[in-house]
Amino acid sequence: MAARLRLPEINQVLRLGFSVLIWIAAAFLARAAGFGFWPVVIFFGISLWLYFFPPLFTKKFAYSFLAILAGIIFTPYIGNWNWIVPLLAGVIFFFILGVKNLIFLRRHSFHLLAHSLMIIWLALLFFGGKLGALSLFALAIILWPLLREYLVVRNSNDEAQSPLINATATAGVFMATELAWCISLLPIGFIEETAIFSALLFLAEDAIYYAINGVLDKRIAIRNSVSAVILVALIFSFSNWTLR
Repeated sequence: MAARLRLPEINQVLRLGFSVLIWIAAAFLARAAGFGFWPVVIFFGISLWLYFFPPLFTKKFAYSFLAILAGIIFTPYIGNWNWIVPLLAGVIFFFILGVKNLIFLRRHSFHLLAHSLMIIWLALLFFGGKLGALSLFALAIILWPLLREYLVVRNSNDEAQSPLINATATAGVFMATELAWCISLLPIGFIEETAIFSALLFLAEDAIYYAINGVLDKRIAIRNSVSAVILVALIFSFSNWTLR
């Protein structure tokens, strides 16, 4: 009986996976063709169809959807490794659609995974110098809606707490950009910088969630602080230090 009950869920996941594979192929062709007219039309057509049908929670996850499309468009061409970009975007899109369309049972976990991958992707672009001259400003503009969406999804009563969430996301982004600027001054590679930034931001987001719900206690604060010190120390120990 349990196997029969799970069969529709498995079928939905397989159908979603097949649809996302088509989307990945369209994204790859659009990038390979230099975003010509017809490849872009096909890519955006498939993207809009997958996201808006069925029309469930389209506003709630709109920021992630737009961030995925922006990542496909604005991530620079990286030669023989160019296929990684649509593949990474496809994995994130798969998780977001599975959460949005109520396919996955553990929706918070899958959204957290998708959110984490987007943060790592954004950090790689920033520390790799791919966001342009106004990189800190671009980082803040992209990070704010992603952080807000993270807080909204994790809070069950998000409408009532919307002003608090907006203010918290703004403060969080300000601290994140300051952290990114400080990390960018370290004489280590951009991969290590990305790892440090992502790890500290994930721990900070966790603390922020508990804080706005009034359940941040000494145990959580000590746990996250110790985790931050250990992770940074491990990353430093494996880093190649060079003078810039």
